[in-house]
Amino acid sequence: MLLSGCVHHHKDVPSTQEISRLVSSVTGGIGTVQEVFPGPSGLTGAVIAGGSTPAVVWITPDGKSLIAGNVFDEKKKNYTDMAFGIFAKPMEMELLAQNRTPVPPSPPPVPRLSSLSALENAAFVPEGTGKRILWIFMDPNCAWCHKLWVVLHASPVPTDIQIRWIPVGFLHPDSVPKAERILKEGFPALRKNEDRFDTVHESGGLDESGGLGGLETASLKKKIDRNLVLMGSMMNIETPALVFNTSAGPKIFMGFPSREDLRSIMGRIRIAKQDRN
Repeated sequence: MLLSGCVHHHKDVPSTQEISRLVSSVTGGIGTVQEVFPGPSGLTGAVIAGGSTPAVVWITPDGKSLIAGNVFDEKKKNYTDMAFGIFAKPMEMELLAQNRTPVPPSPPPVPRLSSLSALENAAFVPEGTGKRILWIFMDPNCAWCHKLWVVLHASPVPTDIQIRWIPVGFLHPDSVPKAERILKEGFPALRKNEDRFDTVHESGGLDESGGLGGLETASLKKKIDRNLVLMGSMMNIETPALVFNTSAGPKIFMGFPSREDLRSIMGRIRIAKQDRN
């Protein structure tokens, strides 16, 4: 089946085997290809299973890159939504009918940190003043970071917990400018970004500039870039990522935690040595 009106035939397309290898590599072996179909502009679409719901992704003509997210044309037609309705929705409905909605897979194993000293170099925005610290790496345009924000603030954050939001910028071209504003203006800007988050276009609610000047922008960009380098040195470049200290030492949780995961994390946080004074 083709996506009506959006397919342009192209000679070089990756094979199903190539797509399966790429998906397996990108997802750490969790994702499996369920359906492959022609897409727009030389892309090949694929439905992958292995997460909480089936997902539609796009493969470049050389078969070496995977694009996850919405693909639009100049008329704002969303091919990802169209493909999901045609190819992935029936699979999702079948799982629901069988009363076995899949549980999101556990995040890939990440080595336990030996210490939290690296986070002393992070530029962050604090929320709260508690002694138990939860660090969260976030991109202002990250839809899963926004969902985490919503879940965290569905009820008051415990007063003995301080959340240190560490902004990074890599998802969209305006991620870095928005992250700069969050660092400059602090928690009010972060709250504005999340309160006005556009879930349809996966875009944070801040505008790009906010009146930042040249030297100030350069300084803030260095901090944002340093945050991203720090994240890459500690874990995969994937947001959200939660870092916290426990009685057994520092831990990392990659990806979006369920409510149960989040409750467990909040209960396990212990005061780190550097925060005891």
